[in-house]
Amino acid sequence: MAAKTDKKIEKYGRGPPDLKSITLNLASMVLFLLPFGAYFDADRLSIYTGIVFITFIVALMVPPVGWMRPHPYSDFQENRGSSGKTN
Repeated sequence: MAAKTDKKIEKYGRGPPDLKSITLNLASMVLFLLPFGAYFDADRLSIYTGIVFITFIVALMVPPVGWMRPHPYSDFQENRGSSGKTN
């Protein structure tokens, strides 16, 4: 029989999604839809390509902030936050 502990176990992945993840998912979805737009409306291919380009630029410009960032287990010291804890 296992002993009870008072340690609270937190599940990984709890919390709202951060803005960086949402914008990257949106840009990836637009990139996935680009061939369909090119097939069904080839006249506006340059417009669709520009939209994909703009969404990826916006996704790369959004700062990585949210409930998981910065995190203490990062390989980079500047991403560990103000405390700089490693464990």
